[in-house]
Amino acid sequence: MNDAKRSVGVVPFIRIAITGSTRSPDLHAITQALGAEETVRRLDNLVH
Repeated sequence: MNDAKRSVGVVPFIRIAITGSTRSPDLHAITQALGAEETVRRLDNLVH
């Protein structure tokens, strides 16, 4: 499996971790609005 296909497979999980939903505006726009610290905090909650 190439890297592009692999990354598409994780995007839904990242979206849910950051927004709490499978549907949201552009993920880049959301992370910019939240800021780096809040985005990392939410992703950290996914991992731990």
